Amino acid sequence: ELYAWGAGLYGECGSGSFAHSNAPKLVIFQPKGMILDPSESIESQLKMTASVPGAELPQIKEISAGGHHSMVLSEEGQLYTFGYSAHGKLGLHNTVNQCTPQLVRDFKGKQIVQIAAGWNPSVILTARGDLYACGHGGSGQLGLGETEIMPNFTFIAATGPKDIKKIYAGGNHTW
Repeated sequence: ELYAWGAGLYGECGSGSFAHSNAPKLVIFQPKGMILDPSESIESQLKMTASVPGAELPQIKEISAGGHHSMVLSEEGQLYTFGYSAHGKLGLHNTVNQCTPQLVRDFKGKQIVQIAAGWNPSVILTARGDLYACGHGGSGQLGLGETEIMPNFTFIAATGPKDIKKIYAGGNHTW
């Protein structure tokens, strides 16, 4: 289980609401293979997921908290994002804020090994050594050769075939 608390007006705590929390709340993951109806209340969705016997939730490997958004990497190499998405930093191909973890579906067949959430960028590293970034690129922090907003994870070709060991994302810069 994963718990979060604090500032949550953009959904960055993942507890199913767009509100601050001064006490730990459970982060609501959608069980594998289960499609939840977004028109249902969060309470209904919680009851539905809790009532499924043997519902398999992702095993968490890594968490990264950025500027009003969060990233979670599962042991299976799947990426979940939630929170503020006005600049596309959730990588969900849109700019809709999310208050529960959303599976980023762009990496089917690619094993993600590390994640980094900055104030504006979101960056991932694959087992093959490829880097992908999304979010606000106003200072060039996405490494894509542009200063645009990128609402989906995009391959950073400039790094080429390097043996990258670790990634970090800051406010408006990336390592």
